[in-house]
Amino acid sequence: MREKNVRNKELAALTGLHVKTIREIRAGAVNPRYSSLRRIIKMFKNAKRVDVIETTPDKVESYIEAYKRGEIIDLPPLLESEEIKEISVIGGTAMIYIYDKKRRLKKQ
Repeated sequence: MREKNVRNKELAALTGLHVKTIREIRAGAVNPRYSSLRRIIKMFKNAKRVDVIETTPDKVESYIEAYKRGEIIDLPPLLESEEIKEISVIGGTAMIYIYDKKRRLKKQ
């Protein structure tokens, strides 16, 4: 976690996770829960939220399209004020980074 010059204690404070959890994830001693990963990724990406879709690699594209249409009931729908900035796909897991359109426009 020091790659971004953030110490474990600072990352714990920014994400709300315990320092022990951060240390164990960093050491590879545990497989983190998605909720923990979302908190860490959201902090580094400055995203409004990070949604995770897990399926098989051959179906990930169709699941992303269904997500954009609001058809995946396990995840909150994409609001008009939100946009997808980035999608990371690893195997059958897609991590979708959601940003607030208004916030991004103000920064530019």
